[in-house]
Amino acid sequence: MSVRTAHAPREELGPLKKPDHHAEIGTESPSCIPNEVPAHSAEGPSQRPWHLEFAEIVAPLLDQLHRLARRILRSDDMAEDAVQEALTSLWRAGRLPPNPTGWLSRAVVHRSLHLNRCRKRRRCHEERACSHRSENQKEGEASRTLEARELGVRIDAAIAQLPERFREVFLLREVEQMDYGAIADLLRVPVGTVRSRLFRSREALQKALSEGGWPENEATEPPTKTASTLDSPS
Repeated sequence: MSVRTAHAPREELGPLKKPDHHAEIGTESPSCIPNEVPAHSAEGPSQRPWHLEFAEIVAPLLDQLHRLARRILRSDDMAEDAVQEALTSLWRAGRLPPNPTGWLSRAVVHRSLHLNRCRKRRRCHEERACSHRSENQKEGEASRTLEARELGVRIDAAIAQLPERFREVFLLREVEQMDYGAIADLLRVPVGTVRSRLFRSREALQKALSEGGWPENEATEPPTKTASTLDSPS
């Protein structure tokens, strides 16, 4: 992989490439990306020029962040988009968080998951559109498609209500099908923490679906099955 260089701000080196993946079918606001960077310490912000401090921290992390995004997206172009948006969020904050590497890693993970879900939803939408154009589609199949779509909407809403630390583990495991060790490495937490968060996220989702009025066999089925419905177009 070629060595990347840290970019200076938009205002100084021109506009950064602005990805259009967020405009895809079924996309929602990537609210899970950290939107506030805490100050360095109580002693006040650094007196160094921000663009120098930013470049010094970011430059050594670029390849690592790109690999992180690519593990989820399996696309160099989309990985570049995810990394760039995370860097843009940090740049706009105007200061570094206490743990810049951890903050950027989590921002890249969240953005990558969001872009991947948008891509999968768009693919499902296109496949369904082709299916609707077929004159041989049976009424029963159309009904099942609608039911799956409605269930997908409820699942998406329930997932959006999960705390961030539970949501990211659930998506990495149930949607991205990553093993526990890989998730632990990605999020830099113990495997036991991954298992605990996954259990609690499944429990919360099952409760949310049950309270939503869905038939019990739908609301209590294993998340590995409901996860396949997650990417149904909303």
